[in-house]
Amino acid sequence: MLLTRNATLVERHLSPATPDEQATTVLGQVVQNPANPQVFGLRNLTAAPWSVTFADGSMQEVPPQRAVPINLGFRLNIAGMLAEMVA
Repeated sequence: MLLTRNATLVERHLSPATPDEQATTVLGQVVQNPANPQVFGLRNLTAAPWSVTFADGSMQEVPPQRAVPINLGFRLNIAGMLAEMVA
């Protein structure tokens, strides 16, 4: 998926075999950092925290309604669905 400003991440993006009734469930949205508009992040729009592993191996939890900066090489775990940020 191409991450552009305000793009939404839906369940089908992470799990192509998702049943049609769940396929459009919104998981996250690309947002701009209000303090630095040059920095984009992915906001957690689910009810559960995500876990993120950055390229350097460090980990972070992303609570609902919070965002994680979008960086190449980071890996997301969203309710057991895995995604990796690549160029």
